[in-house]
Amino acid sequence: MVGKVIKSLLAFTILCVYTFGSTLNVEAVDGDFSVAGKIYTFQDDEYKITQNEEYEMINGEVSTYGNFSINGSIVDVTEDKGITIFEVSEGNVSFSYTYGDSLLKAEETKWHLSSDDNKKIDSIKLDDKVGKGTIILQTSKDGKNWIDEVIKTNIFEEKSIETELFYTSNDIQLANGCYYRVIIAYETEIKKGVETFLEFFSRDKYEYKNYAEVYEFYVINQDAQNEKVNNLKFSLGEKSKVNSDGYTGEIKIEQDDVHYGWDLGNFFVSGYTSNTTDSNGNNVFLKNAGDKVTLWFNLNQDVDKLNNQDGLSIGSDNDGYDEYFETPRTDFGRGTLIIRYSDHENVKHVPTIYKNLMHYKVQIQKCSYLKKETMKLH
Repeated sequence: MVGKVIKSLLAFTILCVYTFGSTLNVEAVDGDFSVAGKIYTFQDDEYKITQNEEYEMINGEVSTYGNFSINGSIVDVTEDKGITIFEVSEGNVSFSYTYGDSLLKAEETKWHLSSDDNKKIDSIKLDDKVGKGTIILQTSKDGKNWIDEVIKTNIFEEKSIETELFYTSNDIQLANGCYYRVIIAYETEIKKGVETFLEFFSRDKYEYKNYAEVYEFYVINQDAQNEKVNNLKFSLGEKSKVNSDGYTGEIKIEQDDVHYGWDLGNFFVSGYTSNTTDSNGNNVFLKNAGDKVTLWFNLNQDVDKLNNQDGLSIGSDNDGYDEYFETPRTDFGRGTLIIRYSDHENVKHVPTIYKNLMHYKVQIQKCSYLKKETMKLH
């Protein structure tokens, strides 16, 4: 039986400034932090990480291609079941994998980087060959089901020396807590002499080794979670059914519609002191100096069993766009949130797009249903 798939888009137009989270009453330490990792060694060209129980913990005595680190306002570092947990006070965290070119430029008679034709790392299929090094970054809400966020191949040849950041988290990931997994995969070779075959032909003989460095950790802004629970809340918005192509128009939700009579969840605002409406009917939220107003989405459904119906789930829009916000076609994934704010001069800024939000605990519905609201923050 083919399950029904609901497509819907949650969109917000926000006037003035919006923020996520707030600050813990402790002093944060800004800087780079090392993440505990594992390095797997393979004797063939397959990177079967989940099937390989043999690995070495990455430390100062284990040689890796480069150094992986996390950067942000970290206030606490703990460990649970072998997973490092980073708690941040504000802002996002960034990841870097810095390396040099010594292995790339090593002599043939010493271990050096090789170009790998493989197009698969464990169960992850690549669009291109591994080449001279691949980096993969995945995110997960439960540490079990992973979504690919970044895949770059042939990285060590295309950029032989790297010192820059390659990924920055977003507000929704940290407000709800997010697992991250970074995989660095590459092949090395060494010339072991010359071998002769058919008596007349000879060729260079090489030995190969494949490596996968795996870094898995969890990051959360715990204060954002506390704010969600402890502050005043004001619900916003109503759902609308719209055309799938560009999410335009408005269609009446009839009684025989699969979305009739239930909601995926609701947006709400917290962190304000009081609220009212202006002459145009916009919600106006008042706050004290230093307070931060936070926008949330409270998910009330199992996204794989909507309205308790087997086979009714949130689908993936791999070629979506929104006509109202004039966004380009892109992979919206399972759930997209679009936020645009206008400043005090009523200048509309470039929309911020959060994709694949069904992947996180604060999950947003995406496709043929539109939820849109305008509000003002003071």
